[in-house]
Amino acid sequence: MSRRKQDQNEEVKTGIKDYEFQKISRKKNSLTKAEFNKSRVELTPKQHLLYKGIRNSILTAVHGPAGTSKAQPLDSPILTPDGWVKMGDLEIGDRVMSVDGNSTIVTGVFPQGEKEIWELTFSDGSKVECCSDHLWNTQTESDRNNREWTKTVNGVRNRYKSPKSGSTKTTSEIIDTLYTNRGRINHTIPITSPVNFTERELEIDPYILGCLIGDGCLRHHVGFSTADSEIIEKITNLLDDDISVSDRGGYDFALVKEKTTRENKLKQYLKKIGIWGKLSYEKFIPDCYKYNSVDNRISMLRGLMDTDGTVSKDGTYVSFCSTSKELIEDVKELVQSLGGISTDQTPRNENYTHKGVVKQGRTSYNLTIKMNPDINPFSLRRKFDRVIPKTKYKPCRYIVSASLIGVKEAQCIKVDHPTHLYLTNNYIVTHNTFTTCYTALALLADKKVERIIITKPVQESGENLGFLPGDMQEKLDPYKRSYYNTFVKIIGRQQTDFLFASEEIIFEPLAYMRGSTYDNCVMLLDECQNASVKKLMLWVTRLGRESKAVMMGDTSQYDVRKKDSGYLDFIGMVTGMDKLNLFEFNNNDIVRNKFLIEIANRYDKYRADNPNI
Repeated sequence: MSRRKQDQNEEVKTGIKDYEFQKISRKKNSLTKAEFNKSRVELTPKQHLLYKGIRNSILTAVHGPAGTSKAQPLDSPILTPDGWVKMGDLEIGDRVMSVDGNSTIVTGVFPQGEKEIWELTFSDGSKVECCSDHLWNTQTESDRNNREWTKTVNGVRNRYKSPKSGSTKTTSEIIDTLYTNRGRINHTIPITSPVNFTERELEIDPYILGCLIGDGCLRHHVGFSTADSEIIEKITNLLDDDISVSDRGGYDFALVKEKTTRENKLKQYLKKIGIWGKLSYEKFIPDCYKYNSVDNRISMLRGLMDTDGTVSKDGTYVSFCSTSKELIEDVKELVQSLGGISTDQTPRNENYTHKGVVKQGRTSYNLTIKMNPDINPFSLRRKFDRVIPKTKYKPCRYIVSASLIGVKEAQCIKVDHPTHLYLTNNYIVTHNTFTTCYTALALLADKKVERIIITKPVQESGENLGFLPGDMQEKLDPYKRSYYNTFVKIIGRQQTDFLFASEEIIFEPLAYMRGSTYDNCVMLLDECQNASVKKLMLWVTRLGRESKAVMMGDTSQYDVRKKDSGYLDFIGMVTGMDKLNLFEFNNNDIVRNKFLIEIANRYDKYRADNPNI
């Protein structure tokens, strides 16, 4: 045996050893029905049908699109790394933004035809359109009020909130429980983390442009007004050497070119991005600043807030004011993209006196801003120090109303993200689906099975994990991470960690399943459209006594060449089999589930008809 082969075998052996968890008694510690119900996971009618189908069958093929019926209208804006696109324009392979602020790939696009569309309104005035069975991750009032008592060392009892991730609910379920029995708003949805847009090159520092838009002159000359020497000093330090600050008297300052330069490059760039010549009520934030890196957007916000933002004396109320409706909308989006929320206040028309004549001023718009406590919207020290966040927690949105608005063409998408969440208009976090994991946990809690075995074709490494770096756990982590996160959302991190440690949930590499038999379990094969017929046969023939097998596939998306996938051939091969009534054959060589007798016979016929597989 070659040295390389020996090293590979040793690596695999070491990995297998590391992969073995400490054994824990399943009889004593297995997931109970009460614990499952305590997790506040409720199966939808469709999920109940799937649960019953798996419970009453031996082999279940879930080959429909994973996001079916979780639809939004085609004109719904969906956030991408480069800004907003319409739902109807998305294609497989496009990238959209998710709740953690990072992009994720669209792995499925499923037209839904005409659907009844509901409009949900949130506490900050944001709205979103969706169908009745669209999925949302929400917390209810009971989730938010879930508290436990503990004792400190000195015997004093302190009340604290235990972490709750909420649960997944359809729009219909939210509407039915919109308010509690006490008439209080019931549902909240999470706020996105700061969105990581691609950083773009800028010729004017975002803080400087924020000051110019907030309280500056963009006609005749480039300038701004301020009484704060701190702002003047900061702008001076951020300017290039060929631009300087010129005191025009009073509180007015101009950004002028040095005599050695022919033109004011700031003015030329302002023309390029379309902001030059705009009056106060015409101002806006250019897209190249609005969809830029987190640091650049924070600097932009602080330039705006240092000049035209206010904070109350007690530090709990932060607002921004402008006569430009477009600028107000842009600031609102800027705040939302940084993980905050902003609420429109009633517009006001203020009068002013000119040469003794009282005249009506332009409408002013005021925006209330609540930021993530980690982000202060000001850099000006006198405002920065005054800000006192009301809570250490991220802000949240309450769902306050729902109304049926009519029928529209709709579409749903499937995203390759552990949370299954993506961002729609107003940076609202919405969901696609994870039905089968619900069902597997329900079977475990009902004592129908003792274990959940999860398998996924590892096409990227050719099914040979020995070539991947690290021990067995490090090799498997990238593939099991999404399933781990899904279980965490359903039953919490502590219970999930325990079930993995006790081997009640196991992620098993398909390449290492040969020779194994899995009794009294539910076997989940995900992404089965990426497996050949040989691999599918390897998986299904591991099925043992009292076990269930669930295949999950999406024929709208392949990570392998379509001709290399055996999924449709396998489905055609087993079509017509009675999953309830097992055939009895006198074949004593089959010692696993008797259901495999007919599988083996049909596979033999398939191999005879397809000798090249």
